[in-house]
Amino acid sequence: MNLTIHILLLSFLLYTVHGLPAYSPCSAYYNSPPNNNNASSGSTAPTNYNTSKKAVNTDLVTSLPEYDGSLPEMYSGYLGAENLKEIFYTFAPATTSTDKFIVWLQGGPGCAGTLGFFSENGPIILDPNHQTPQDNPNSWTRFANMLWIDQPFGTGYSQGSPLASTVSIATSDFIQTLKSFYAKFPEMKEKELYLVGESYGSVWGAYFAQALRSDPELHTIPFGGLGIISGLLADYETQNTITASMWLDHVNKMDLYYSDDAAEVSSFFAAKNQQCGYTEVLERMQFPVEQSPIPKPQVNLTNSFSKRKRQADSDSSNIQEAFQMITDCDTYTLTDFLLYLKNHCMITYDITLDCSFNSNNDPLTTYLNRKDVQQQLHATRVESALTSSKGIFGNGCNYDVYGEIVKHGAPSILEEVVPELVQNNKVSFLAGALDFQILWTGSLLALQNTTWNGWQGFQETPDLNSPSGFTLNERNLAFTLSNNVGHMAPSKDPAMVIDWLQKTLLD
Repeated sequence: MNLTIHILLLSFLLYTVHGLPAYSPCSAYYNSPPNNNNASSGSTAPTNYNTSKKAVNTDLVTSLPEYDGSLPEMYSGYLGAENLKEIFYTFAPATTSTDKFIVWLQGGPGCAGTLGFFSENGPIILDPNHQTPQDNPNSWTRFANMLWIDQPFGTGYSQGSPLASTVSIATSDFIQTLKSFYAKFPEMKEKELYLVGESYGSVWGAYFAQALRSDPELHTIPFGGLGIISGLLADYETQNTITASMWLDHVNKMDLYYSDDAAEVSSFFAAKNQQCGYTEVLERMQFPVEQSPIPKPQVNLTNSFSKRKRQADSDSSNIQEAFQMITDCDTYTLTDFLLYLKNHCMITYDITLDCSFNSNNDPLTTYLNRKDVQQQLHATRVESALTSSKGIFGNGCNYDVYGEIVKHGAPSILEEVVPELVQNNKVSFLAGALDFQILWTGSLLALQNTTWNGWQGFQETPDLNSPSGFTLNERNLAFTLSNNVGHMAPSKDPAMVIDWLQKTLLD
């Protein structure tokens, strides 16, 4: 089964059997925790040092309902893509003098970039801590020109048919969308372009970067590199199963979940890893690594849904039941069950949260579905047949797009794309220790089994005992682990993410 299908089906299974709300898989907003760092910094708009030459552009946003202040310069509307399709965008020039230009790519697949604009890194923030739109002191426009797009086609305000059904189609649409953007804002052609993607946005970013480097028109655009937050890097076994015990050991060191039962859990995992051939792989995961491919054990994982259904039906809090229930080599499901026994309402995007955090009461999608808001954002080109019970914008994620992209899948970005990119550009990964959707340990294993710029893996040994995490940065490729965040890092710790971005990618 394709690695995309493995991981994204897993997202659905975890939510259905745990009885949690059907949040958008890998989306940027719905499970983000309350953020105390994003207090309003006042109502005066900062000076804009990159004011667009297209100041008379009809896409200029002149007001936003309920926003009380001087609106920062921003543009929104539609950009032409392939086959007469139109992609919704929001562009905000930097408020400082800079040559950096970042395109933000949301995850899903099928979640709108407009979510990221309002909840993660745009100049205006609207989230459970900010019930009306306010200035965002952690906006990335402080140091870069920013573009958010609702892609692939069929996502957010980019509504119509046929939906984008493959990574290849989405890539072609993105390339044409970027050309349309440069036609509307030609001064941006001189800026150094970076792509930054979250979750499945890692796949978008890698394939989009590869395409623009080979495009006859865009290959001359100065391209700086690719940033990946909570990225999908490998197949299910590599990403989430082989290193599950390593991930749980790290969590236990932070006194979360099984600190009291660590010895018993470690003993069971040691036996399971030995039985399944994972021990040999973990022993090969050295720094520096032996310069030869790390073989993946050939194991037969039984149907995960039936196992998770049994765990969902269980009221037991006895870890021995977990040991007895998971008899095959799916140690990720075993870890899931162990976490579930401690917290029946765990949110896998951030294991320090639970479903008492009711993200369905968020103000953002309600706001984006208002007609007066859509009018001010120039989000008017939609088909009424695609409206949902929550309005035209729905909840920001299109599950039909999700299903099509998952069905067709895509090869791992580490197979060819990333090694090719880092020959001339930077690629930087950020992972969260609290993320149980995509295990950072699996990402690191995949990287140690990848050859780039003449060597396999990282040569430097990471400090796994550092309270905050660690960064490895070698041969144009960086990997950062933050112990403080889960899947949606910009929402949880925006200052840390900005620091990561500036030090490992933009410098």
